[in-house]
Amino acid sequence: MIRASIAAAILVAAAIAFLLLPTTFGAGQRRALAVRAVQLGAAPTGARLLRPLAEAGDAIAQNDLGVLLNRGLAGKRDPAEAARLLNAAASAGLARAQLNLLLIRAPCDTSQLDGTIAALEGFADAGDRRAASIAADCLEGATGSDPLPEIARRLL
Repeated sequence: MIRASIAAAILVAAAIAFLLLPTTFGAGQRRALAVRAVQLGAAPTGARLLRPLAEAGDAIAQNDLGVLLNRGLAGKRDPAEAARLLNAAASAGLARAQLNLLLIRAPCDTSQLDGTIAALEGFADAGDRRAASIAADCLEGATGSDPLPEIARRLL
């Protein structure tokens, strides 16, 4: 009986201690768990894991949650909240958020293709391989030609 009481007290104390920890405690692990949830098809669960971190100002969580909200959770998109989160992450200096904002605002199929390519080239020159690949895809789609333009070959 005493052992059960001690175990229960320890469990309650651990739960209270966990609830009193800062929201950002274990942020890396929480983000990794959220990514895994999304990979397994549970995007709403991933979003629920990211939201407290994003609200606490975690730029990576803001970016990831913004992307999820822009794509849509359970068939429902929230582009306004996605833009708010991505802007916050970009303002914090997160390059990935800046790239995601660029892709949302000026996709490859717009009349702003030259500006989009120039911005993507800047990210690619800074070492972002995803930006280089997206720029090459944009250029290939715009030219419709089989051989890639010189800029696309250089970026890749």
